[in-house]
This record gives sequence, C-alpha cells and structure tokens, in this order.
Amino acid sequence: MLMVTIFNTSDALLAKVMFNNKKQLLCSNNISLETEKKLIKICIWSVALCGSETWTLGKNEGRVVNAFETWCWRRMLRIKWMDRITNDKVFQRVKGERLLLKILKTDATHG
Repeated sequence: MLMVTIFNTSDALLAKVMFNNKKQLLCSNNISLETEKKLIKICIWSVALCGSETWTLGKNEGRVVNAFETWCWRRMLRIKWMDRITNDKVFQRVKGERLLLKILKTDATHG
C-alpha cells in the first residue's frame, strides 16, 4: 500500500506559497471573517487538496491535514506561536470546526 503524506506533495507546498502571496488579502482587517474563510477554502484548500482522491489517509496523515488547516487559520488571524493560543481557541475564533479532514474522508467514501 502506498502511503502519501500531504506535505510531501508539491500541492501542499504550493498552497502555503499561495497563502503567503495572498497574505495581504487573506489577513486583511477590511473584509469580514466569513469572507476570509471562504477565500481560504476556495483559493488555498483547493490547491492543497489537488489529487487528494489518490491519497491513503492514516492516523499520521490525518494529523498533518489537521495541522495544515490550523496553520491556515492561525495565519489568517495573525496568531504567532509565541501567543500560546490553543488550537481549540483558534477554532472558536474562526467560529468553525475542523473541516478539511472531514472533507477528505467524505470524498474517500463517496469516490
């Protein structure tokens, strides 16, 4: 069985580069939180999930996917690691829950 980790793919790295290129827009105070979330889901997650139908998701890969999602929200909210904000607090601030792994698992069962 072939195990594929999301951050060993160029797609995930491209998603991080894209986020950093669009950081001024994605971290703006001029647009609403809901609009920022939609932009991340459309622009960043779609790039990171490119080819995800071929991935085999184990426990470790699930943790990496969750870490990537949390990374996106932390960057959007401009939370530094030194701020010592827990992941649960991050998801409270974005008024959401972990969705990226759920999307992957849903696609895998319906694929």
